[in-house]
Amino acid sequence: MQGRAPKGMRPLGYAVDGDVIRHEAEAVRAIYDLFTRVEHPESLRSLARALSGAEEIDGITPLPKHTHTVSVERAAAREQQGLEPRPIVEDGPWSPSTVLGILRNPRYAALSTYTPKFAQADGKRRRMWKAQILRDDAGEPIRGQWEPIVDDETWWKAQQVLDDTERVTNTSGSTKRKHLGSGLYRCGYADEETGEVCGRKVTGAPRGYKCAGHIVRSGAAIDDFVTTVIAKRLARKDARVMVEVADGGPHTAGIDSAVSNQRARILRAEADYDSEIIEARDLKRVRDAAEARIQELEAERLMQSRAGALSPILGVDDPAAAFREASLDLRRQTIDALATITLLPQPRGRKGFRTESVVVNWR
Repeated sequence: MQGRAPKGMRPLGYAVDGDVIRHEAEAVRAIYDLFTRVEHPESLRSLARALSGAEEIDGITPLPKHTHTVSVERAAAREQQGLEPRPIVEDGPWSPSTVLGILRNPRYAALSTYTPKFAQADGKRRRMWKAQILRDDAGEPIRGQWEPIVDDETWWKAQQVLDDTERVTNTSGSTKRKHLGSGLYRCGYADEETGEVCGRKVTGAPRGYKCAGHIVRSGAAIDDFVTTVIAKRLARKDARVMVEVADGGPHTAGIDSAVSNQRARILRAEADYDSEIIEARDLKRVRDAAEARIQELEAERLMQSRAGALSPILGVDDPAAAFREASLDLRRQTIDALATITLLPQPRGRKGFRTESVVVNWR
């Protein structure tokens, strides 16, 4: 790995000189993968317990608390330099906040950062816990000259999960969503002057879905309609064609990587829009370009990766029934693979659900 090592305590997975520590890097990748997986994602608390050895989770190997490991390393370095030893931080359980810091650290995706300082009431300065990504004149993130531990898409997916207002973190630490279409359905509000469609992903509301300033919709009827439409599509005889595609080898792996990069662009642009770094037209431009490229890549790949993801649904005798009985996460993934769902604003003066207010565009 080339590049300057970070100041302060080294991040888990990276040595002081910037090289990757392989066994720690494996733990970092496992944290991201388990936190962002579609089926049964792990919470910050469960990951902390697994790292502490208090809970068994496949893919996680318990490690000493990182502050303890670093203090032991520093003590050894001081001894070699003939300096007075300093107390070693005691080992102990990992905390969810430490796991959160790992998931929030852009350096793991090789994104250059700076950490801004803020003034406190007493006049002193403190650093904001969330590092900011450095950007070039075009607004694109600046790449660091070190080896990434996770890819862009995985890092941005983690940010999307962490920023999701539906995540339950106060009690159980669950990262599961409560609505079928939260972060999946899109807002179909059109600007009266420009005619531009919002296209942002809606968020869950107490009784349905919303896009701030654009739409508020009741959710039950929408979810029932979407479930029925998707089940009908899965009941067709040609549904199983999606799982009958042979392995494409290294070429397909390259396509997968390119698709991942394009999806990361969309996730990054959505995060930038939420942070008011870019405007709606910029988000639309990035999303349109990225999704057009994704369609080209997926056509070339002949839907191979999609088939693998949907094999629990499409690989059975009755895909429609399997879809209806599947977990919320798997139903969401199936919908996302098959179609884009757009919610139009509720017509003024009209009550009740209207099917034409939900637009289904098949992929």
